[in-house]
Amino acid sequence: MCLIRSRLADSRVQRLSTTTLFVQGRMLNLCTLLQEQEKSAKLTESMKRLDEEKKKTDELLYQMIPKTVADRLRRGDSAVSTCETFDEVTILFSDICGFTNICGAITPLDVVNMLNNMYSVFDKLTEQNCVYKVETVGDAYMIVSGAPVKTEHHAPLMSEMAQDMIKAIANCKDPSGINPHLMMRIGLHTGMVVAGVVGVKMPRYCLFGDTVNTANKMESSGQPQRIHISATTKTKLDSYEAYVISDGSEVVLPNKRSFRTYFLDGKRQNSPQVRSLLSILTLERSKLQDGLSSDQRGSESWQERASSASRSSHRQHRPEVAKALNGSH
Repeated sequence: MCLIRSRLADSRVQRLSTTTLFVQGRMLNLCTLLQEQEKSAKLTESMKRLDEEKKKTDELLYQMIPKTVADRLRRGDSAVSTCETFDEVTILFSDICGFTNICGAITPLDVVNMLNNMYSVFDKLTEQNCVYKVETVGDAYMIVSGAPVKTEHHAPLMSEMAQDMIKAIANCKDPSGINPHLMMRIGLHTGMVVAGVVGVKMPRYCLFGDTVNTANKMESSGQPQRIHISATTKTKLDSYEAYVISDGSEVVLPNKRSFRTYFLDGKRQNSPQVRSLLSILTLERSKLQDGLSSDQRGSESWQERASSASRSSHRQHRPEVAKALNGSH
């Protein structure tokens, strides 16, 4: 009888030990699961912060260098190798009329605020029209269409940008009170340029060639609130039969060469050619936007990187824990 009782007691102890081990095992699995969830949350947060910082860095970089060129430099290409000849682009120069007098009548802070407000509007217009801002120097604003992404419709794209700028500046109040609103001169010229990255500490995407100088001359010899265009730009625009263009004057360049100029007065009213042009430009802008955004499609978001890292971490642990973790996301 004592032997039976002893064996029953041993059996209870064995079952209790087995139960204890089972509970301890489940607790261990639960602790591991919680630890993995905590690691995964921290990893996700770290990836998110890393991606936010990368976006800030990219935004600063893309303000100096086009995305397509910046990605080539990141892949190890030299700055010289990024230089490229563009057979035909349209360049725009603009500046504020009477800028010196305005600056003399207001405080330096007012000048900064005026330029900041104006350029913020212009920057949005460059995005909408899919043209590239090359640089700003004081009140001068330089834009190009046809580089760094090539397009055959560079002239009308830039013409639309110029017209938008004229409309926008008319809504900018003159802080000096000299005029009711700010006024600007705009000059356009079409031709060949060489473009590339210049500088090491402060790299910039620059354009070189007579086309740049001529476009600048078109601006300086223009008239307030008018778009001064060269004969080459006029020829490109005439092919669309959608614009109203009037005669300008004879302009003499520093090399003594002179040429005829014109003024872009707007688009023809109720013209089927205008409707056709607007359809063409809408499609072209879509293509240009796709070309610019495609450079970023190869980079993973922080969610994708965190998920990938988390899956890699899970594979190193017991299958039941990995299964539970995967089910929790």
